[in-house]
Amino acid sequence: MQSTRRLPAAEEQLRTVLDGLRSNGSVRNSLLAHSVLVLVLAEQGKDEEATAEAQALMSAIETEPSELDISLLHHVGHALTQTRQTEQAKSMYGALLSRLDESDAQLSSLYYDISQLLLGLLLHGEGERPAIALISRLLGLYMPAGSDSPVDPASLADLFQTRLDLQLELAESSGAEDELRRLLRDQLSVSGNIGLLIVELHIALARLFIAQEDFAQAEEQLELAENAATAADSSTVPLGTVPLWNARCLGAQGRCAEALGCYERAVALLSDDPAGTACIMEEAADCLTMASGGDAHIGQRESGGGAIT
Repeated sequence: MQSTRRLPAAEEQLRTVLDGLRSNGSVRNSLLAHSVLVLVLAEQGKDEEATAEAQALMSAIETEPSELDISLLHHVGHALTQTRQTEQAKSMYGALLSRLDESDAQLSSLYYDISQLLLGLLLHGEGERPAIALISRLLGLYMPAGSDSPVDPASLADLFQTRLDLQLELAESSGAEDELRRLLRDQLSVSGNIGLLIVELHIALARLFIAQEDFAQAEEQLELAENAATAADSSTVPLGTVPLWNARCLGAQGRCAEALGCYERAVALLSDDPAGTACIMEEAADCLTMASGGDAHIGQRESGGGAIT
């Protein structure tokens, strides 16, 4: 998008172009220019005008459905998202994914990007179950993740951790263990017992067992996660994650004195991440208070790292 001071000129030019295309031009180009105009209006904070133009754009699309190719669907979806036309945007992204399915383009970066846009809309609305279904579809497409995967491991980890969040929130996690174990088996078959996804899958299983108060299995999974993290390239695996979940597992059992040691270790491993360190120390405060009988504080080591004391 052009710089803010050039947006009024861009708006004027687009309106002129759009008038010309409507009278003597292709329907597709007219719809494309119209979608860009919506974005330009939204960028200027002209919310009422942008919304009105988005609604006019949808009316124009409904009369010319044959003009909707993949590129145009993409632009229209962005325009509708920017103007908070959420239901229409979800429908547009769904139509785009259907077109890509027809073209067997599920492994393209565009397919994944559009899926992420649709997922974001579902997660910010009340679409928990459709979000779970979409994540499951994406995991089915992209895992196990080999070297030729179009999706990076961190993004895949976010997907199955988000799915677990939703399943736990809805109290619909009865099949989650089988799903996670299948993903783990498949990933082990291509990567061996190392790598970010192996660590994250063990952590996801531990999270599930913590929620079920099956702490023996949770601790077993966290030990496996730590072994995988130790064997992996430290640049690809966030080392503070496993001790953080060890602390949470111990805290859930009321073993706060032991949990504090794990929080300390997590803080030490995140010494170059002040924001992460602050979050962990804030989380540890309740455990710290319980372990010390209510008379506690969080101090700092002279070296600059966080110390929970």
